Amino acid sequence: MIRALAILAQAVALTWVPSPTPNATTTVYRDGSQIASALTTASYTDSSASAGIHSYYLTATAGGAISGPSNTIQVT
Repeated sequence: MIRALAILAQAVALTWVPSPTPNATTTVYRDGSQIASALTTASYTDSSASAGIHSYYLTATAGGAISGPSNTIQVT
């Protein structure tokens, strides 16, 4: 589950429950476009978001397999 932890002057701090799969990495998407990949922590700060409403979701990758998308959140 992804959630927005803080929204500060066009920066959005995201946190999520990490995958229980060993060696999994996370990819973050904003408005359908990848903005970060190969994350090994359960948080990311999007400091390049423009003003407005944005949608975020995640995928996890482990052993070459990519998960389906997480829940999507909208941040204003």
